Amino acid sequence: MKKIRKQLTVALLLTMCIIGGFQAPVLAYYYNEGDIGTIQPCYVGVNSSSCSLSISSGTATCKGTVNLKSNYTASLTLKLQRSTDGNSWTTLKTWSATGTSISKSSGVSSGYKYRATLNVKVYNSSGTQVDNFTVKSATKSY
Repeated sequence: MKKIRKQLTVALLLTMCIIGGFQAPVLAYYYNEGDIGTIQPCYVGVNSSSCSLSISSGTATCKGTVNLKSNYTASLTLKLQRSTDGNSWTTLKTWSATGTSISKSSGVSSGYKYRATLNVKVYNSSGTQVDNFTVKSATKSY
């Protein structure tokens, strides 16, 4: 009887060790959406970028900015676009600049959806293009 009890105890301990060895550690993390900022992809020469659109009294103001790392330059193309359904977009105006920001305004008609897009091309100190991406503003109805 003692021998069977000893064998059962050993078997139980081995079973617990095997099961315990296969348990994966679990970590839980809860966060509020306000705890983090906008998630943006990582680029070689860029810290952050943004594109915005505001419309007031029939005038749309488009703004684009890029925060560059040291020794990088940028070429910016800002577009004002219009849509009837929010899916298909027509470019109304296109502006270009070099540097880190651009802000332009244009008259708009009522009854449409509008957005701004900012295309950013980033160059290193040798003049080689290292980044190329587009940022879009929120869509505004007017």
